[in-house]
Amino acid sequence: MNERNGGRNSGSDFPAPLALQESLNHLERETLDKIRVKVLSGHSLNEILESVFESFGDIFTFDRMALAFLEEDGKRVVCKFVKTRYSPVYLKEGFSADLASTTLEKTIAERKPRVINDLSVYLLTRKGSEPSRMLLRRCSTR
Repeated sequence: MNERNGGRNSGSDFPAPLALQESLNHLERETLDKIRVKVLSGHSLNEILESVFESFGDIFTFDRMALAFLEEDGKRVVCKFVKTRYSPVYLKEGFSADLASTTLEKTIAERKPRVINDLSVYLLTRKGSEPSRMLLRRCSTR
């Protein structure tokens, strides 16, 4: 029995909406409501992602958000959206790589977003990661 959603199987690792609603503080609920309104208003994906980036800044500390899609029958990952709180940006929209050459295969298989808390530590374990080096490059140019 899943205690987070009152025993109902929601089909995911995330709590059912009612349980989620109860666990959110007021600011988080307001933020999610703003995003929901954007989505339901039929705004473009870029507008929705811009809103998510700006709105989530009140809840989480982060300096970059990116969205990538699989192309070429799932063999290539292509960055379609990038928003940062810094410049210059080296890993930009349009960047692409063979999925097999990235660490995203596991993330995709697990169907979870990837959050990298400390990119320099992450790069120590992924020495061949060109995208990680590109992201760290911005730190050395400040």
